Amino acid sequence: MTWMLNNNAGDTKKGIGMSILAIIGQCSSFLASFMFPNSDEPFYVMGTAVGCGLSGLIVPVGLFMHFAYKAENRRKDRKFGTPGQREGPVDVSTVGDNHNNFRLLT
Repeated sequence: MTWMLNNNAGDTKKGIGMSILAIIGQCSSFLASFMFPNSDEPFYVMGTAVGCGLSGLIVPVGLFMHFAYKAENRRKDRKFGTPGQREGPVDVSTVGDNHNNFRLLT
């Protein structure tokens, strides 16, 4: 959640991102009723395998996002120069992600 909030500039993008994250997160509760049927007790192999598979999927997706964000930060550094010492926070309320000093958290 923190990574998503820090990488979305502007209140509208943060609100939409949180909504999408909540919707996807709540789908897991709905799917769990199908992934853990009573017929699989006591070990619930199918549900556990699906949970482990989805948890394992986080690693390559996270690595991909890390390197994609680093590449975007390098692109912005080439275009605008590296952000120097700033006086106060970066105000992204008007231009959002396009602000010269906005960088993605990797």
